Amino acid sequence: APVTTGPTPAEKSAAETEARKKAELERKKAAEEAAAKRAAEAEARQKAAEEEAAKRDAEAEARKNAAEEAAAKRAAEAEARKQAELEKKRKAEEAAAKRATEAEARKQQIQPKKESDATPEPAAPRPTFSLFGFGGAADTKDDEPTAVAAPTAKSAPAVSKANAPRGVPAVSKWKLNANDNSISGFISGSSSFKDGEPVTTSPIVGEASANTLVRTKSGSRYFLGDKATGGGGGGIFGIFGSGGESSASSTETTPSSASAATNDAEDRKRAAEEAKAKREAEAAAKKEAELEKKRA
Repeated sequence: APVTTGPTPAEKSAAETEARKKAELERKKAAEEAAAKRAAEAEARQKAAEEEAAKRDAEAEARKNAAEEAAAKRAAEAEARKQAELEKKRKAEEAAAKRATEAEARKQQIQPKKESDATPEPAAPRPTFSLFGFGGAADTKDDEPTAVAAPTAKSAPAVSKANAPRGVPAVSKWKLNANDNSISGFISGSSSFKDGEPVTTSPIVGEASANTLVRTKSGSRYFLGDKATGGGGGGIFGIFGSGGESSASSTETTPSSASAATNDAEDRKRAAEEAKAKREAEAAAKKEAELEKKRA
């Protein structure tokens, strides 16, 4: 029978070498696989970090845009409030100006009424002196005419009220007294004097001419009729000859208490309206100054 024998030493050595070689290849392969795995993991971590950074950048950009939009919205709202306040102030100023204009218009409407209401009424007489020789009246009250004793030799001339406005006394056959710009003549349509009675007014404002309305410095109004003719030889203008002085009783008149009370009430009302308009304008200006101070 054949005899079997074990591997020879050479075979055994070769087998061991092959085993070692195979083991080395296995280790190398495992190392390569581990290295590849680590590289893949590192790449994944890098990609995740990049994605996270991009996400953070996007969020930061969104927050920046939102902040800019909010700031623009706040600026637009502040500008709208400013424009609204300016418009409110403008309307308040226009309203105050309108009220002041209306008050002035009412004042202008009231003034002629006050002048026409100031028709003289009788009051207690007192002695004064009137000078007619060279024109003018001395020692007379500023706001009313004074009556003068008519000459006894001749009767007073007839007086006409033609074209005189209603409620306004007329003076005819009149003469302008150059020394004080008063008017002397015969009055009619007055509740204080008889028609045809000679009077001298207080100084007038402006020029005097026939068939016109004149006003005295105190506010009384008179309608001037026909102007006196001649050099002063007859009528009231010739009483004192070449300028002598003669005493005559005269009557001074004052506006009625009712007219005075009405005028006072109108003055107080007008003053109150003007004061109210002024206060409203000052309040609007103060409010605007406070708003400007807050915005600053």
